[in-house]
Amino acid sequence: MPSSASRQKGANGSFDLSSIIRDILVRWWVLLIAGMVFVMASYVFITETYTPRYRTTATMVVTMSTSTYYSASSFSMTANLANVLSRVLNSEVLKNAVAEEIGVGDFDGDIVAEQIPETNLLAISVDASSPGLAFRMCKAVIENHSIVTEHVLGDVVMEVLLAPEVPTSPIDQMNRRNGVIQYTAIAMVVLVLGMGVLSYYSDKVKNERDVALKLDTELIVSIPHERKSRNRALRSRRRAKPACLISLATTSFRFIEMFKIARTKIDLRCGRETGHILLVTAAAEGEGVSTIATNLALVMAENNRRVLLVDANTKDPSIGRMLRKRPAQGKSLTDVVSAPIPVMELQPYDTKLRLRLLLCKPSAAGQTDVVTDAAFIDYMNDVKRHFDYIIIDAPPVSVSPDAQGIAEYADAAVLVVRQNSAKTVAINDATDALRAAGTEVLGCVFNDVRADMFSKAYGGYSSRYSYYSYARHGVNGDESADSQPN
Repeated sequence: MPSSASRQKGANGSFDLSSIIRDILVRWWVLLIAGMVFVMASYVFITETYTPRYRTTATMVVTMSTSTYYSASSFSMTANLANVLSRVLNSEVLKNAVAEEIGVGDFDGDIVAEQIPETNLLAISVDASSPGLAFRMCKAVIENHSIVTEHVLGDVVMEVLLAPEVPTSPIDQMNRRNGVIQYTAIAMVVLVLGMGVLSYYSDKVKNERDVALKLDTELIVSIPHERKSRNRALRSRRRAKPACLISLATTSFRFIEMFKIARTKIDLRCGRETGHILLVTAAAEGEGVSTIATNLALVMAENNRRVLLVDANTKDPSIGRMLRKRPAQGKSLTDVVSAPIPVMELQPYDTKLRLRLLLCKPSAAGQTDVVTDAAFIDYMNDVKRHFDYIIIDAPPVSVSPDAQGIAEYADAAVLVVRQNSAKTVAINDATDALRAAGTEVLGCVFNDVRADMFSKAYGGYSSRYSYYSYARHGVNGDESADSQPN
């Protein structure tokens, strides 16, 4: 169970727009599928709900019953008549009479009266759901309008000038394209906003501020995300490499420098004594533990440290694949349990670095009791006096009990936290579990950190990199020379 501090920290967080946008973009397939569904749904909805309306119009001549000629008074009377005639013609009395005459239950239409400008002509239009119904309704209105007009309009006489015709096309053409675009756009906006809200409230570590606010451990260093090279030659070479390693010429300067900062901070926290057993693990799978452990071993060996790198992740051994090394015959992780291997016979990484390897054979995958076996623990305690660091790549705390078992005899532990990956509660639970096992948690390596989309600088890298970056990570100026590129 997480501690009270864990719960309190996990309840807080920070707004990170870049992280939210990446959360949405990384689920592009959801947007793609949803977009196609919305398009089809919009098409069906528009097609099924579309009701065409047809309009026919009759032109009437308006005169006074006492007048046989057109005059200005007739024009004025027609204008006034148009203002009230629409309401009069839409009365229930007339509609019922029209419905009865054409033989329908209800008058399903609209009647509109408009004056033709500068004339005494009145256009009476009827809208209905079918061409025939609109035509019959308009004729019925002309024949029955006197039921209401003679009581309201007095001596006004309306005669048909142009009879209505059967309409051939609807007045509101169905525009599927615009409708589909409009409805799909609205649905996609709602979906994106919903995904953004879920991302914001997700209990994950999105930036360095979240590390300070949410986690029960300190930040050692932030490891930047390695972008793929745009150069074709470099890209083809990167396809062949199994992981991002600081020993490769294609690895970025920023990536290498962060591991040098991590080396310096771990040295400061562990002290200058030799024989440190350093456990590297995570709260969940996919955090990049093997990459961090391997690069820590390489960066320390490059600084003339004696390092033993142990692949103790028997669930999924991967250091051998990353380094393109196979366990030497009789010198694997499981071999030392039955027959301890002399230090000088441990498998070397190469002839330049003081780095040796204790790899796990693929056939031993799944054996979860090797690294907690008494014989293995005795071997680790025996050989650690020959090394400055023994770095153990362990399986995640939530996946295997091996990490807690190793923590019982390890001198310190480093927790790997990948940006926006594991839940905060799981990370804090893993931290508590390691401390309960008796090891000191030095802090966390914030892994695979992507640059802020809205900032030109990243992690202190600017024109004044050599000063600001190291000061920010708490590295003294005297040690900056140790972190310069080789």
